Amino acid sequence: MPRQKNPFPSYLLHAATGQAFVRIEGQNHYLGKHGTAESREAYERVVLEWKAHGRVLRRVDPTMSVAALVAAYWEHVEHENLYTKNGQVTSERSCLTIALRPVVRLFGSKPACEFGPQDLITARKALCAPPEPPKDGKRPRRDRLGPTVRKSVNKHVNRIRRVWRWAVSMQLVPASCWEALRAIEPIRRGRSDDVRESKPVPPAPLRAVVAVLRRTSPPIAAMIRLQWLTGARPGEVIQIRMADIERKGAVWIYRPQSHKTEHHDMVREIMLGPKAQRVLAPFLSLNPTAFLFGGAKPDTHITRPAYSKAILRCCDAAKVTRWSPNQLRHNAATRIRSIDGLDTSRTVLGHSDAETTLIYAEADRRKAMRFAQAHG
Repeated sequence: MPRQKNPFPSYLLHAATGQAFVRIEGQNHYLGKHGTAESREAYERVVLEWKAHGRVLRRVDPTMSVAALVAAYWEHVEHENLYTKNGQVTSERSCLTIALRPVVRLFGSKPACEFGPQDLITARKALCAPPEPPKDGKRPRRDRLGPTVRKSVNKHVNRIRRVWRWAVSMQLVPASCWEALRAIEPIRRGRSDDVRESKPVPPAPLRAVVAVLRRTSPPIAAMIRLQWLTGARPGEVIQIRMADIERKGAVWIYRPQSHKTEHHDMVREIMLGPKAQRVLAPFLSLNPTAFLFGGAKPDTHITRPAYSKAILRCCDAAKVTRWSPNQLRHNAATRIRSIDGLDTSRTVLGHSDAETTLIYAEADRRKAMRFAQAHG
């Protein structure tokens, strides 16, 4: 009796590269590293798509260029209002522009479905390249300024891949395109001479902080003290309102309207102990929706640039080392860690991984509240 033919294409190993692939209609569709859960999921996705379309893969437009694909992605960004927060465009859009500019410049006319791993490596080298000398007094293009910090380059590569992932979801390119781009690993520390490591952000010098506190306005001084005590980010301090503070018990809980990890559905809680409460007391308002640190115009708050500039002006006037508001988080981290350990420091400062299990979240929260009551 003849062997029955498998009704579904098989999950196969490409021995030369270690990649998994499935062969459909005479074409190999690469799925990522063989044996991984990701490659199995990619296999199921390709086969289900093939089956759903009557055992025929939906054909993409092989003539669609890289430039046309990038333009289509930007239309998607604009239409879906992506990379905005509270009505304001975030820095992610400008970062995406920097990442995609060398891709369009070098491969704009190439079919998008043919953009492969070696093309991505070439684009990455362009991002790592040193800046070109200015011509006719003009500044070099941003993509030639060379975001040569290793972590920045790796993030830009992920942004490029994001476009092809979206294109796969819209069936503009075959799934194998994105799977192939995922084969490029990030640049590891010490593995490339074309990139440099970012310098760690140091704590603000204590003498310089005291000098600013003596010279600055009461709202700026209160914001500095609040960051020092709580480890809050500058953006969290400037937007504080009465409506966002739960004033029950010995420790108040401030939940910012907007924060860095909100897109991961994380809740940010900043514990305000007795010292922080005394800092806020002169600014408490009867209007729960009014910003405690109001800006120049009604219904606005002091902006981050204004906050930073006020500190820099005082540093220059006092002739001390310049420092930025974000450095105060490092002061707070060092202080909290020395008093109560790493777990409390992580919880108080809001350091969290959205993909990590939250088994100990409530216990850490109680630790943070105890620390705030005693030291905040």
